[in-house]
Amino acid sequence: MQRAFTAIHHFLYRAHFMGIPHNPALGYRPEIDGLRAIAVIPVILYHAGLPLFSGGFVGVDIFFVISGYLITSIILAQMLNGRFSLIDFYERRARRILPALFVMMLVCLPVAWLTLDPSDLKYFAKSLVAVPTFSSNLLFWLESGYFDATAELKPLLHTWTLAVEEQYYLFFPPLLMLAWSMGRKWLIVLLIAAALASLALAELGARHNASNAFYLLPARAWELLTGSFIAFYFVWRPRSVDSASHLDQAATLLGILLIGYAVGLFRQQYTLPWPQRAAACAGYGIDHCLRQWPDLGRQRAEFTGNGPDRHDQLQRLFVASARLCLRSSAQPD
Repeated sequence: MQRAFTAIHHFLYRAHFMGIPHNPALGYRPEIDGLRAIAVIPVILYHAGLPLFSGGFVGVDIFFVISGYLITSIILAQMLNGRFSLIDFYERRARRILPALFVMMLVCLPVAWLTLDPSDLKYFAKSLVAVPTFSSNLLFWLESGYFDATAELKPLLHTWTLAVEEQYYLFFPPLLMLAWSMGRKWLIVLLIAAALASLALAELGARHNASNAFYLLPARAWELLTGSFIAFYFVWRPRSVDSASHLDQAATLLGILLIGYAVGLFRQQYTLPWPQRAAACAGYGIDHCLRQWPDLGRQRAEFTGNGPDRHDQLQRLFVASARLCLRSSAQPD
């Protein structure tokens, strides 16, 4: 049941916290919901322990790309209109995140009390302090690896991704404002330099200390920056969705194949972060090309839903995933 609880908990967490609302000025992008579905399902099935999804955790990498794209798009839209404010930005993030985060922690309390032994409860108490301060990635980095057996006994382990994102949101907007004032050329140069430095740290960390490359922002920033580059691309080189080319469609298929490779053929004991790169590149390719391929975007929108029926679609996905997770957890390891 531990695996089933972890998978269901992870789904509910992703359904809310990764659902960053679209800025109305940017218009609704149904393909983003499709990307979320592509990313979250492998993560759920990985936590359910299904062998075919041994690399399903790379869905997290896709979420980082999506988050980088969305938050940068929102900031850019406001900067172009001369309305961006750091105080307003952080206030909106707090109103968006903190209420639901505290509710989630309160729900976890009785479950942890009933299921964890005293030593595990001690670690859980530490995580209760780390989560609202968005430092849980640092705590879990110091305690254990994501793939360790003890990780399954940490109900709040999945909050490390939220911590990484909020740390990124703490540093990225001020740096973007500074680079913005220097002009487009320097803006791109600085962001590319930051992404390459982060990628180098990820490579070094994966060779010498996988936990560093997995949990820490410096080794994850390049994925969020990949999403930021996508946002810049669409702001500076807008294209009509009717202008799809065969190259766009081929790139979309390549992106899906890269995700399939990372999810199905990758194993936990990695030495190089190639699966993260594959997932991030796939996220870029799909996000870029779905904008140019409206039919596939509509299919994604129909799958995930939007508007009054959106929660019904979400419930169906939850029920189907929960059944699969429970069925898997009932089988002997």
